[in-house]
Amino acid sequence: MQVSSPLALHGIAATVAVAVVIALSQGAIRSAPQDFTAQLAGKNDVEMGIEHARPLIVALTVNTNGSSGIADLRHDSADPIYVSLPNDWTTREVKGSLGTVKSDPPVFGFTRWTIPANTPISFSVPHPPSSILMHNPSGIPLQVKLTRVDLTTQKTERDVILIKDVSVNLW
Repeated sequence: MQVSSPLALHGIAATVAVAVVIALSQGAIRSAPQDFTAQLAGKNDVEMGIEHARPLIVALTVNTNGSSGIADLRHDSADPIYVSLPNDWTTREVKGSLGTVKSDPPVFGFTRWTIPANTPISFSVPHPPSSILMHNPSGIPLQVKLTRVDLTTQKTERDVILIKDVSVNLW
């Protein structure tokens, strides 16, 4: 490419300089390559929904290793519950169920799972969530006993969250 005028050459240089300043001001260029690729990949904000007929206690444990994870879900209901999860989360293990775990076809990026009474289940999580927004469309009290385990940093966090009429960020 041949630039015919000094004005065009200055225009190209100014455009490149502005792009570099914007990238630096937004923190897109870091010293560690994994930080840069993580920023390119973006956050993985996850939404979940739990439908239930009576007050419910759910234990949710999310284990991550930086590139993937496992989500374990246990509940104390004598009735089936319905859990909507991202459709890239797949069942990993179902324990001690007398009923059948069923899934509806994915809609809008979510799969609705029917989980029988008192059935622990775990899901493979291909991308660790940066946050989880929990929906409780039933309007009946839902207690979430949350455990987050980051195997990379060897950090464990525990929390108990009560959800009734609003959606809540678990983290």
